[in-house]
Amino acid sequence: MGALITIITAGILLTITTASILSINPATLSQENDGEPYPTDNAVPSQENDGEPYPTDNAVPSQENDAVPSSGNIATINVGVYSDAACNQELTSMDWGDIFPGESVNKIIYVKNTGNTQIKLNMTATNWNPSTANESMTLTWNKEKTTLNADEIKEARLTLFVSQDICDIEKFSVDIVFTGTVHENP
Repeated sequence: MGALITIITAGILLTITTASILSINPATLSQENDGEPYPTDNAVPSQENDGEPYPTDNAVPSQENDAVPSSGNIATINVGVYSDAACNQELTSMDWGDIFPGESVNKIIYVKNTGNTQIKLNMTATNWNPSTANESMTLTWNKEKTTLNADEIKEARLTLFVSQDICDIEKFSVDIVFTGTVHENP
C-alpha cells in the first residue's frame, strides 16, 4: 500500500510540475533573457526588403544555421559610393548579414560622380568566394547604365538574391566594383 501512495504522490507532483511549465508567461521568460524573447521554431527571420515582396514559396528555414553569412569589399573608379545621402560616409565594404535560402536582401547606397564630366554607371561583382557562390546567388542594382552629371548624386538599390537550391556554401564573400565611364553623346 505504501508503494502505491508513493507512486500516486509522484504522479501528482509530475502533473503539477508539467502544468507549471506549460503555463509560464512568455513575458516572464523574456525578462529572464535580458529582455529578448526566446526564439520559437516558427520564427521568420527579419530582412531588409524596401517594399519588395517577400519570397512566395513560403519556405521558412528550420534552423538558424541555414543562414549564409556574407561580406565583401567595395572598389570605385571615377565615382564615390556612400552610405548616406550627404555623401559623408564612404563605403569600402558591404555586410549583407545572414541571408537565408530563397531570400533577397536590399541595401541602399548613394553614388556620386566625383569627376567633372558626365559618366555612365556600371557595377561588377568579382572575387566570389567560394568561386561557385555566383551559381546560387545574384547581385543586381537599379542604376546600371544610368548617367550622372559632374557632382550629381543618385540613390541606388543593391539586391542580393540567394537561390532556394543553394548547397555546400556556409559563408561567402563578393567584391563589388562601381565604375563611372565617360558618357559619349551620340
